[in-house]
Amino acid sequence: MITAVLSPAGWFQVVERMRVKEGVNISGGEADIIIKYLEETYPTTKSTYSFDVRKKVHEAVWRNDMGQGDIYLDVIYATPEYLSSIGAEYLIDEYDLENYHVYIISFTVHEGELDLFDLDKIVYMRSDLGKIATTPPWRLRFQTADKHHFEALVKFRKKGDDAIVKSGIKWFELVIQGIGGPDDRVYRWNLPIVYPPEIEKVSMAN
Repeated sequence: MITAVLSPAGWFQVVERMRVKEGVNISGGEADIIIKYLEETYPTTKSTYSFDVRKKVHEAVWRNDMGQGDIYLDVIYATPEYLSSIGAEYLIDEYDLENYHVYIISFTVHEGELDLFDLDKIVYMRSDLGKIATTPPWRLRFQTADKHHFEALVKFRKKGDDAIVKSGIKWFELVIQGIGGPDDRVYRWNLPIVYPPEIEKVSMAN
């Protein structure tokens, strides 16, 4: 892992996956200490929020599966509330979240090397109003030296005649086709997304 140049949420995501999905017996307090060490040793953006608040926001926007063909996926729906929680408010404008739905997708393989995929060809977004393709080009955020892991950014237009998330919509999904096997990877978010009160106050203040 020390070869990784992780995103602001990277170390938090790694530790949470170990706790939630891989059954490592780490308490919230211990996770705070581990994440603090990793952030200080391998600097990332600093958050002013507690572990518990970040965890709740992370759970609201994070989806993952343990994969087909040993390819594991983590997906973050990058909302302003999420970016605020990890201390990366500057990315709200950089990602133009007023006009785009943005997803951070992490691909991990334990054996062999992981090639890059053309995400604009295999990723789409849908709701009960229909589906839309990505707004190209997708962007590589980083790739580890051993090619076991890479993280990418995809985006979709929020506005226009083909917008699929409008008032009254109860859910939307991100679909990734043909990664590690024949089945689609489908990740759903129900609306409205519920955040802890601390983040809601920040959102309303801004």
